[in-house]
Amino acid sequence: MLILKGHVIGVAAKGTPEKPWHLVAIQAQSINRNGFIETTLFELGVFGEAAKNGLQNSYRELQGSEVYAPVTVNYNEKYKELSYQLAGIPLRVAEQRPVQSAPTKAVGG
Repeated sequence: MLILKGHVIGVAAKGTPEKPWHLVAIQAQSINRNGFIETTLFELGVFGEAAKNGLQNSYRELQGSEVYAPVTVNYNEKYKELSYQLAGIPLRVAEQRPVQSAPTKAVGG
């Protein structure tokens, strides 16, 4: 499993009512060895119990937001390509906030 950092572009429903599945599109950026920014669109599949339990909905709510998504990568022998699947809900990173100083009290006041 790996963690994919990117922005949620959208969620598409696929399959049939009997066998639903979904695609969650996440756009990620990286810097190549020459220093140029490369943008890649990952279409992550949500299948089986994960689709029935609504895993895709947790990403639908975050459309346009940056997420850290757990992903599994498999080799699809039929199509001779890598297939990416969501492995869970978006991870939360502790938000850093500036430390606030305590209010000062007037002495003798």
